[in-house]
Amino acid sequence: MEIELKFLLSLEHIEAFKNILNGETLNADYKGKRQLINTYFDTTEKALREFDIGLRTRISVDQNGEQKQEQTVKLAGQDVGGLHQRPEYTVPLADDVTSKFADLNRFDKSIWPEGFDVEFIQSNLRQTFETNFEREIWVVSMPGGTSVECVLDRGHVAAEGRAEDICEIELELISGQVHEVFQLAQLLTQALPLKLGVLSKAARGYRLVNNTELKCSNLEISQLSPHIELETAFIKMLSSAIGFIQHNELVLSQTESPKALRRIIDGISLVIHILQLFSPHISSERCQKFIVGFKDLRKSFAWVDVFYQLQQLQNRKSPYRKDIEKSEFLRELLAEQRFPESQMIQAKERFSTSSYNQLMLNFIQWISLKQWRNEMSLDDLSSLQQPLFHVSGEWLNDAWGNLKTQLKRHQNSSDSKTLDKLYWPLATELLTGLCVGSLYVADEWQSFRNPLVDLLVGCEELMLLNTLGQLVVEQTDDKSELEAHLAWLNGKQKSLNIALTASINNTLKLRPYW
Repeated sequence: MEIELKFLLSLEHIEAFKNILNGETLNADYKGKRQLINTYFDTTEKALREFDIGLRTRISVDQNGEQKQEQTVKLAGQDVGGLHQRPEYTVPLADDVTSKFADLNRFDKSIWPEGFDVEFIQSNLRQTFETNFEREIWVVSMPGGTSVECVLDRGHVAAEGRAEDICEIELELISGQVHEVFQLAQLLTQALPLKLGVLSKAARGYRLVNNTELKCSNLEISQLSPHIELETAFIKMLSSAIGFIQHNELVLSQTESPKALRRIIDGISLVIHILQLFSPHISSERCQKFIVGFKDLRKSFAWVDVFYQLQQLQNRKSPYRKDIEKSEFLRELLAEQRFPESQMIQAKERFSTSSYNQLMLNFIQWISLKQWRNEMSLDDLSSLQQPLFHVSGEWLNDAWGNLKTQLKRHQNSSDSKTLDKLYWPLATELLTGLCVGSLYVADEWQSFRNPLVDLLVGCEELMLLNTLGQLVVEQTDDKSELEAHLAWLNGKQKSLNIALTASINNTLKLRPYW
């Protein structure tokens, strides 16, 4: 079983990284460098990818020019926020040293998953992409006796005439305890601005093969089996939420997209919500500390919402875009409200800081090693084996009850200023549905969810118009011009408020799917 942590490193920090490994802080034995040429294989239909299997051949040339050839298969495993745990098998290449072609028949037949047709896939294998990089290797002996291989890889991955640079650190457990791998990671992230590596070299290669652009992802429903147990669901939901955050982090780092930053904040909210849902069952002081930690992180990005929402006013899908384009004043006013470049740069850099890495590493370690078990009694631990379905209805009832209370307060209200109080009850109901909705009939869940999403969007629009109104008042000196703009805004607010009142009435008539 391969157990490793991966980090992305910028070129300007390579020497600092080497100084740490070669210094007196760590007991690290330098093992030299070698050139690694890896060729990855799959069928035209991506049969290996369908099974979440990676297959590669490797030619390794050490600093003395000695060459070694082998092939490796990595089977489906578990990835939690950069901690990769996958079964890995390596065998020599065929006797013909000039051949780089993989041979599945050289692996033990017992390793393949059910339904894996070795002969058919072997006959349809083709080269898909290559990685070529220099690897420097250290073996770090940790105080508790654990041995960790620490490598620095620099080179590129190439496919279909396209290439992407590689500069990353990998920490792989050789022997001993996984928690000491995290200790080494904590030390490195305190000293260097690192980013947890989400994409493997193989994943980057497939992205080049498919020529797919990195795009923001949206929150999606957790896909859970009907009889999934509480603890298993907890791990699966949090692992998915971390992956969602890290994917959009990667998009942000490459594009500086405001949407990516907004999606990261959505992911942080989801993590907080999952922890709060499960906290009555996960009797852990650290669970509460993580809730506080992620809330503080979300609070540090509180400035994002206004800029992002004001930007959306001019989006091609915005119902207000045409009116805004006709007004030179509104166009200029909104142009001044673009994301401050300095704050965007700081936001992007935030995800490579020591404080952020410490939070995420502690969190990933807590999840992957199930450390809450150390704080719980045997009775409490046994309760984690109950089906999630036994508590999901209670969670949905609580969220729905709270939302209905707020909806009734606003049912006959004409005060648009107070509708923002609906936002978090709506968000809570929707997030709870994303967590456990797959345990119920899909069509019924979706039919229930759609009106809530529409209502949430309407509330956001109304809050946005309120914010725009404040800006107009602050920035307009001409009285007649101010009256004209406020009349337009009041008209839009009145129309939207009528639609929201109807939407609230319809939402109160919904029949819960649970």
